[in-house]
Amino acid sequence: MLLVWCWAMGFHPSKARLPVQLFAVTLSASGGRTPLPAAPQDLLGHNCVLMSRLGMNANEWSFVVEGTPLKLKVQGNYVVNGGHGNYEAVIAGLGIGRMTDLRVLEDIRAGRLEPILREFEPQEAMPIYAAYKSTSLVPPKIRIFIDYLRHRIRPSSG
Repeated sequence: MLLVWCWAMGFHPSKARLPVQLFAVTLSASGGRTPLPAAPQDLLGHNCVLMSRLGMNANEWSFVVEGTPLKLKVQGNYVVNGGHGNYEAVIAGLGIGRMTDLRVLEDIRAGRLEPILREFEPQEAMPIYAAYKSTSLVPPKIRIFIDYLRHRIRPSSG
């Protein structure tokens, strides 16, 4: 679960539950050095960009193979501690990464990144929650920001 922090203390999830999809991506035209994975298990033979987040299974990627959920613990030699580092590592060609459509759709459309294993990605969207200080009245600037997110973030069209 990703959180958009909108206030300093006393957080609770708002009613702004916004869907995003996760994509496994690699640098486009990887030079044919290594064949792209054709199935999730093929990732075990590839260098993946790892995330070091405490308490999260960021390096266990979920797929669906023949209707059955599959959790795959990926391996790699480059570790980052956040989404921006993950993105920069993949753009630099350091490995295959897993990111939200919000981060990579523009790069996919521009041909910088190539989505892989899309047919194995779970179809359900991952929620992003906007969180704010618990009060009976939501400050106008927070409401405007949440409304902006609702209109800006739409499920990806794969």
